[in-house]
Amino acid sequence: MGVRTEDAEGSGIALGRDLGVYLVRTPDMPDQIPVSNGVPKVEIHSVRPARRIASNGQQTTDLVIEMVQRYVETDPVTKEHTTYRGGCTVLIDLEQERIRYAIRRRVDNVNRIAQMKAFMASGSDGSSPYFLADAYNEPFAMLHRGF
Repeated sequence: MGVRTEDAEGSGIALGRDLGVYLVRTPDMPDQIPVSNGVPKVEIHSVRPARRIASNGQQTTDLVIEMVQRYVETDPVTKEHTTYRGGCTVLIDLEQERIRYAIRRRVDNVNRIAQMKAFMASGSDGSSPYFLADAYNEPFAMLHRGF
């Protein structure tokens, strides 16, 4: 017996809301979330097993899933795109088929985005050596900027 589309979509909405990423398009989803064929894009960076010893002394296996989603904002004046990222790491108990633990950073958290903007703006006044690193070809900054 298969899963009905309505059930899968409802589960995707609820799961996405709890995990901080959009798995299906919802009316409250920001336009800044990239979509493909009407479905929000989510990057799955890792799916792997994690073995541990449970409280009863037995070995158990969890499934670890790492998801990342982009939030792309366009400056109305310069038309320059700025990408912010959010996502989650989920540990799923394979024996009980439930999420055991989740760590999340909501992709559309306006407070977090505002803090990131303020941080980036603070470096534009020249007071931070990290933001001057391009002028000196500093390798550490190049590594973290993807050069």
